[in-house]
Amino acid sequence: MFQTLIDNAARAAKAVADTPHLPPEADGLRAHAADFPAAVAPPLGAMAAQIGAFAGTACETTERLKPLIDAWGAGDEHVRDAILAVLSDLTKRLSDAIAADQAAFAVLSRYRDQILADQRQVAQIARDVAVRIDVLRTRLDQARDEAETQRKRLTILRAIPFPLPWVVAEIVSLIGSGHTMEQELSSLYRQQADLQGQAAAAAGGATAVQGFAGQLAVLETATQNLVTFASAAQGNMMQMMQALTGGAGSAVPVVVHAYLATLAAEARSIQHYLADG
Repeated sequence: MFQTLIDNAARAAKAVADTPHLPPEADGLRAHAADFPAAVAPPLGAMAAQIGAFAGTACETTERLKPLIDAWGAGDEHVRDAILAVLSDLTKRLSDAIAADQAAFAVLSRYRDQILADQRQVAQIARDVAVRIDVLRTRLDQARDEAETQRKRLTILRAIPFPLPWVVAEIVSLIGSGHTMEQELSSLYRQQADLQGQAAAAAGGATAVQGFAGQLAVLETATQNLVTFASAAQGNMMQMMQALTGGAGSAVPVVVHAYLATLAAEARSIQHYLADG
């Protein structure tokens, strides 16, 4: 049902808002996702309720009008005004429902554009972190190679039985630089762990926002479909009104009956879509 699509999007929004350890640059994504329940879901729910109410009224009205149209076809011209009044009221209801649908669709479309922008930003954050990890990995490899070279050189120098003064000096220098290298390696490992944590957070955020954007796309399509269904019904009703106000002859009630049957089918389609779409 249409409400299920709204609920699915709300759950996906919560998953984004609850994603832990998002980078500070992605705080906007978390805030925007948190807006969905209050700013986007209510107009969508209200619109669906209004469209559904119209469809229910249309189904009841078409059944109520059938005997009136039969009486009109049998020659009772007085019922034409009653039929026209009922359809005019129904047309007004549909116009209001379409306006609500279009307004809700506009809200949803603007919101989805924002989420897609957030999705691109998170993807860029993930790419930037990946580049920094690659650069850091190269620096780590160089530092480890340098530390290993120093260690081997120190081992060789320490193996000399009677070290000369320059050997002693180099050993002291290697020990000092080795200590500095250990500190650098430790710092690089800390940076690596931090970046890997950022990468995991960015990946989690990217996955969550991708799922959310997908749910919004489904919801946007469903909302547009409701606009299409309602607009088709509106066009049919306008033709029916024209036949009522401008037509004459025994064939006109038959034509109106056909329009009425089409309207009933369109109303049922809307109900079915709201229930199962």
